[in-house]
Amino acid sequence: MTTPQSAAALSDTRLARLQSYAEQDPNNLQLLAELADAALDASQFSLARDAIDRALTLQPNDPFFRFRLSSVALAESKLDEALQITEALLAEGFDDPAIRFNHAYALVLLNKYEEATPVLEWLFAEQAPFPNVVRLLIRSLHYQGQLDKAIDVAKAHLAAHPDDNQVVGMLSLLYFDNNDLPQAAQWSKKALESGYETIDALLAASGTALGAEEPERARQLSERAIAKQPHNGRAWVNLGLVDMLNGNLPGAEESLAKAVHYMPGHIGSWIALGWAQLMQSKLDAAQRSFQTALELDDTFAESHSGLAAVAAMRGDMAAAEVSAKTARRLDSSAISSYYPELVKLYQQSKPEEAQRLMQGALKRSVAPNGGNMMDMIKRLAATKSRTKP
Repeated sequence: MTTPQSAAALSDTRLARLQSYAEQDPNNLQLLAELADAALDASQFSLARDAIDRALTLQPNDPFFRFRLSSVALAESKLDEALQITEALLAEGFDDPAIRFNHAYALVLLNKYEEATPVLEWLFAEQAPFPNVVRLLIRSLHYQGQLDKAIDVAKAHLAAHPDDNQVVGMLSLLYFDNNDLPQAAQWSKKALESGYETIDALLAASGTALGAEEPERARQLSERAIAKQPHNGRAWVNLGLVDMLNGNLPGAEESLAKAVHYMPGHIGSWIALGWAQLMQSKLDAAQRSFQTALELDDTFAESHSGLAAVAAMRGDMAAAEVSAKTARRLDSSAISSYYPELVKLYQQSKPEEAQRLMQGALKRSVAPNGGNMMDMIKRLAATKSRTKP
């Protein structure tokens, strides 16, 4: 049986042998191709580049060696170089599926999902023999918000490859983001029970646990996700919401601050952070968080309603009403748009009416990471801040 160590030793031996042959026969293009491929497989990128450069000196613009160079550039995360090479090859009429794959891969890594999608769709339809095609296509569609289409792709793939646990995990997160929590729970359970944990399955499972108000399970799953990917913002969001659920507002703020550090463009994380800060009466910090969310998208109701909450806490009911009115116009179910009325009712010693108002708002709302927020928020509202949004 070949062990990883023995396989690596064999690879090194073959690579050394190919280097020796290439020194003896430096103009042998076939030998240089074998050397470049072996060096790339061994992650010796400098050696691979040297072999390719030598070949291109002998045979300038050779498409096969230029393609190899794009693979080396991808491996080195030199994405612009890889894309420049594949664009030129395709423009010159070299339409090999491997070139298309490298082209799409570079586009995805450069976050150019709209450009990558049609290339990946063609590769998927043609059943191109690259295992990452379906995963890149699903991820590309997911980032564009085309959840139904991504779900269809994942299900079609799993019909033929039911044991592809990575795609099973991806499907669970797609369902979660599509607000289908029962399906998210079902598919994440299938993925996790396979014994091969994926980050997508852990995120979907922790999110559904939050929606079901199972804080300890959600914490465990979030911590496993963070152990797997310490810079995953969504995992930190889930952990922060667990702490909010448990009333640990400083812990929630710490985790949510990490979430926005890793996902600075994610509006829901900024709003969750703003809530954690607001419930600790950190009004300046909460205002900055809600304002950042507003700057990311001024049509998102919760950004305006968060600012309404801050203004109401400061006693500036006129400003609170202006922001709340905007929030209600954009989305009548926005939680914090009810905040000024809530403050007034508490100030008028009408806690029962305030509670009914808050419960009505929360029943119509969804947490930033999925699930109904009513039970999550009502305990916090009754303790740290009676007038929380």
